[in-house]
Amino acid sequence: MKNYTISLLPDNNTRRAIEEFRINTIGQVLVDSMSPHVTLKRRFVLNDKFSEEDLIHYFKTLRYKKFEIDFAPAEMLADALVLVGKSSELSIAHNRIVEDLQGKILTKNPEWEMENYVIHLTLLRGYGAEVTPPILERAMFDTIALYEIDPGPERSYVNKLATIELN
Repeated sequence: MKNYTISLLPDNNTRRAIEEFRINTIGQVLVDSMSPHVTLKRRFVLNDKFSEEDLIHYFKTLRYKKFEIDFAPAEMLADALVLVGKSSELSIAHNRIVEDLQGKILTKNPEWEMENYVIHLTLLRGYGAEVTPPILERAMFDTIALYEIDPGPERSYVNKLATIELN
C-alpha cells in the first residue's frame, strides 16, 4: 500500500541555507530522504474508493499564495531538531486539506493534525544540543509538493508525484 504526504518547499535561499547546515553537520542535504520542507499533510494511505489519480487531480486544484512562516529558535521535537513555525494561513490550509480528504484517506497519527498540527521544519534527526543550528526567523515557501514516500523507519525513498508553484 502506497504512502503519501503533502509538503511545502522553501524558496531557494532558505533551501540552500538549510542544505548547507546539513552538509556541514551530517555530510548530506537529505533528512528522511527529503530535502528541506514543512509538512502540510502528514503521511497517509488512500482508501479503496480514492485512487492515486484522484489524489493527483485533487492536489492540482489547490490554490494558495506563497506562505511566509515565522520561526522560533531550534528545539527538539521527538528525535528531530526542528524549527517550529507560526502561520495562521498555513494552519487554515492544513485544516482545509484534512477536511477535504476526510473519508478518502487514512492518516498515520491523525492525533497530530487539525488543532494539534505543529508547523515545523526538520533540520536534523538524531542530533540535538551538540550542534549549533542556523537562526531562521522567517522564511518564504513557494512550492507545494505531493510525494509518495517509504512507510518504513528507514524512509529510504521519496517519489515526487506533482508540484504547484505558489503565487
